[in-house]
Amino acid sequence: MTVALGIGCDRGTPLATLERAVDEALAVVGLDRRQVAGLGSITLKADEPALLALAAQQGWPLRFYPAAQLAEVAVPNPSETVRRHTGTPSVSEAAALLAAGTTEAAALCVEKHRLRGDDGRHATVSVARVMPRTAIPPCVASTDPNRRFTVAEREAVQSLMQVRRDMRHFSAGTQIADDVRARLQSALLAAPSVGLMQPLRVLRITAPALRDRLAAAVDAERMRTAQAMGSRAAEFLALKVEGVRECAELWALVLAPDDGTLFGRRTLASEMAWCSAGAAVQNLWLAARAEHLGLGWVSLFEPGDLHTLLALPAGAVPLGLLCIGPVDRFYETPLLIQQQWRQARPVPALFTENTWARPGTPTPAPPPNNRCMADRGLAIEPPPVPRNDMTTDTPVTTPHNAGTTGRISLVGIGPGHTEHMTARARAAIAEADVVVGYVTYIKLVADLLDGKEVVRKGMTEELDRAVHALAAARAGKKVALISSGDAGVYGMAGPTYEVLFQAGWTPEDDVTVEIVPGASAINACAALVGAPLTHDFCSISLSDLLTPWPVIARRLDAAAAADFVVALYNPKSGRRTRQIVEAQRLFLRHRRADTPVAIVKSAYRRRQHIVHTTLDQMAEQEIGMLSTVLIGNSSTFLRSGLMVTPRGYANKYDSDQGFETRAGEKAGRSLSSGLLGWIEGLRAEQAAGLDLAELASRHSLPADYIAQVLAAPDAREAADAGTEEAEQ
Repeated sequence: MTVALGIGCDRGTPLATLERAVDEALAVVGLDRRQVAGLGSITLKADEPALLALAAQQGWPLRFYPAAQLAEVAVPNPSETVRRHTGTPSVSEAAALLAAGTTEAAALCVEKHRLRGDDGRHATVSVARVMPRTAIPPCVASTDPNRRFTVAEREAVQSLMQVRRDMRHFSAGTQIADDVRARLQSALLAAPSVGLMQPLRVLRITAPALRDRLAAAVDAERMRTAQAMGSRAAEFLALKVEGVRECAELWALVLAPDDGTLFGRRTLASEMAWCSAGAAVQNLWLAARAEHLGLGWVSLFEPGDLHTLLALPAGAVPLGLLCIGPVDRFYETPLLIQQQWRQARPVPALFTENTWARPGTPTPAPPPNNRCMADRGLAIEPPPVPRNDMTTDTPVTTPHNAGTTGRISLVGIGPGHTEHMTARARAAIAEADVVVGYVTYIKLVADLLDGKEVVRKGMTEELDRAVHALAAARAGKKVALISSGDAGVYGMAGPTYEVLFQAGWTPEDDVTVEIVPGASAINACAALVGAPLTHDFCSISLSDLLTPWPVIARRLDAAAAADFVVALYNPKSGRRTRQIVEAQRLFLRHRRADTPVAIVKSAYRRRQHIVHTTLDQMAEQEIGMLSTVLIGNSSTFLRSGLMVTPRGYANKYDSDQGFETRAGEKAGRSLSSGLLGWIEGLRAEQAAGLDLAELASRHSLPADYIAQVLAAPDAREAADAGTEEAEQ
């Protein structure tokens, strides 16, 4: 018997708990992991590290279903408690049935197996029999070119073409089985090709770093395209145009260097190569839809960027990025029609007899702006530009209602508990007509959202959040764009200003912008573990989604060498597991193995968890996207469960002598080893015969800096200058 699993779990449930729950549930019906065909869960769990790890470890396809779809499935054990928290009365049972290809509750062979892990977190597993598919008559799989197709087969092909969609939304954390991928590849090979030249090449992108760089190239071109849109810029930016980061597989389409094929293309050489490639993609598109997979063709990129990123040979031309994978639901109608971008033309508008135009219809003139096509060397004239076409010569402006005044409040909601939200933050949300934010942050302020338009966005849709906020503000609405912590610390302030400036906004615009500060994660986590930040500190994000790793590594190494207390943001995720190990490696080059480290997860939230450890043990702890890692400096100590970094008073005052000033030091004045005292000592060392290299080595500073200090005029503090300002 082959089965599918449905899994629900508490946030942060360890992998070991999920494994044990799965094994126990399968054992109830005498099965083991070899009989499992796949997993299902709710989209709220699309970023659950243990769930993603379990699927990857076992090679099981993993599909996430929206709450509304799960709620439609009748199950034996619905729960109002589950409904209140997730929007559906069942997660595990409904997901198991959908993953098994049925909605019949009779297919459940294990309804609910619930396990409480050693840490108190729960996992629930349901098991459903995979329903056998109706056998396909042998003739359907026939390759006989002369066979006739039945009426049902013709209707199926027509239906397939009608329901094909250019997909932009994909189920995160999913995979495509090897046999399915092989069928898709066969569909490409079966496509027509002029002169049998087969010019298309496909690069399957499996390196996460390369996928991220390709996504960044798409993002950059998306903004450039918006600039060319004129009055439709904001409308365009509000469209979901790609799924590069979320799709199960990413394939790069490349037109191979011309092989000299002459047959059928002597007069239309490049055009026939492109047409042959397009025919192959259409085959692939229909094959993917037949497998119930979504496919989206992304053409928003600068060809030169992809040529470099993919290391293509001379003469090769990148044609697109194909996003392929399971989707929660196919669009009822094409997305551009749904979003009223433009309408499809009817058959009479596309078919004529003998001539281009119908009798009495003038031949349209070419559009005024054809530069982008001419620059590419294409001799193809596009169709006439209707009112809603994207081609324009007008400057970039964002449409808005004249005379209206909108507002965007970039609100930092603090660590998560409403007690730690500022009064201004609460007021900004209360005043807002529209609240925009990441789904998790929206939940944190749910009690403040009654009567408001709420826009929930995914983890990688920061620019879309900003675009939506701008569009609403242009319409005269007050918008609260929320970030956890502080909006200016890895929050939405920066992305929003980027979008604003791209749209032509200035501070004198009708749309006003306010930043409402909040307590950042670094402050919240420090407060929970003691006083680790009472000396110099910095924060570094380990996310390489937008920042190259060498840049991050250099920052880590410099901070470690300079003895900063360091807060690591975004330390680990389901896909990014090695970055924290590399950070540990770099820090151990400069810090003691027993340097205190605190790991705080979900500070001031329901799942708050704190671990005190040491630098050499740091990477072995449970760390995720909701964790912040605090690494102490050479003076930081742990006592009575509190992590403390001394401010440096012991350098000047002797606690054993009633905090008397130490010999050679003066209250209210710089240390004897402060700048002027250090320079005096440096000159003495030079006079004693030490050269620049020796001085640089002794003081761990660049030799050219030492030389500049020594060459500067000798400055002395005025004896009567009085007491300096209070020590900072």
